[in-house]
Amino acid sequence: MAAHHTHWTVPAIRTTGPSTPVVTTNRLPRPSDSDDNHDHSNIQRILRLRSNTDDRGVRWQATVCDVKGLRDITWWSASDSMSFQSGQLIRTPSYANRGANHMPLQKLHGNRSGDGVFEVSSVTHLWEVDPDINLLDTVPQSWLPGLSSDSRMGRADVGVKWVERFRVLWTHLSRPMRAWFNALFWHHPLRLHAFLSAPGSMKHHHARQHGLFVHSVDCAWRALRQAEGDEWVNVDVLLLSALLHDVGKAGEYEWNDHSKQWYLSDRGALMGHRMTGMEWMAAARGSLAVCDTPDEYTAMAVYHAINASNAPDWVGLRAPRTPEAFYLASVDALSGHCDLVDSHAVTHRIRGQYHPAFRGGAYVFNGLGRGVQ
Repeated sequence: MAAHHTHWTVPAIRTTGPSTPVVTTNRLPRPSDSDDNHDHSNIQRILRLRSNTDDRGVRWQATVCDVKGLRDITWWSASDSMSFQSGQLIRTPSYANRGANHMPLQKLHGNRSGDGVFEVSSVTHLWEVDPDINLLDTVPQSWLPGLSSDSRMGRADVGVKWVERFRVLWTHLSRPMRAWFNALFWHHPLRLHAFLSAPGSMKHHHARQHGLFVHSVDCAWRALRQAEGDEWVNVDVLLLSALLHDVGKAGEYEWNDHSKQWYLSDRGALMGHRMTGMEWMAAARGSLAVCDTPDEYTAMAVYHAINASNAPDWVGLRAPRTPEAFYLASVDALSGHCDLVDSHAVTHRIRGQYHPAFRGGAYVFNGLGRGVQ
């Protein structure tokens, strides 16, 4: 009997604890018609994979993640021509339970005996991008900011808040925008992991694990609230551009598992996150079905909002000329500075810890020594 093993190693911070609901405003723009009634509980992401081949075919064994948590599953295929890979999305029929091995999300590692395996009759590749799937429902909790993410700040629910806010924002995207977002990560699980777990910067704002995701959601949340009532704003453009304005940073930083630190990648050193983001977004849009592709002017508006800058014309960038670009520039700076205040303020003191951006310590006068929540 021949045995074949594939492993996918990604840096992760494991967190535990129940979710805490977020208080949302009832004045956000009306959600689009998302496909909330469809059951996506049979869609999983393969996290770990092993296969054994004999004269009967290929037996696959995998640890998968879905909306309910983690499971061990096994299935057979006629040959290894039906190849599977760690990180990809699959669809399965109903489970035939051979044990009680349904675990909550955070317990990625556990005592795995052969008894707790769900046997499935077949597994289908999910090649086509589905805009009705929230990708956060396909990843383990270790990929997301959780209860321990900001415990240093004394607010144990902070990490969960950003996950819940993303879920709210997701419902306000149109189907083409959800398709464009998903296409960026559908066949790139390492890119999705980096977007959710990488820092927002190396030494400035959100310079910590999950900082990129938190900053992206924060910008989108602030932009929607600030633009409320502005009849000239395209909410679809504003929301997607805010969520993806720094997506290229998912390729700008690399995790060194030995030193447990993030470093600037070759792509980050030679291209930077703006060019990387444009490359990824153009390729993702081009991969979509015609019915799910944002039109040319909508795409142009998103690109402009993300890349507009008051730089010399010869640089190739253009000054902001749309309301979405102005709002995004405003909330991008605001999110960064508020995070620096929040991470350097000192409880019950007016002046906080030193940071070069403040040329000293940030001053807060709300009586608690904390930034705006």
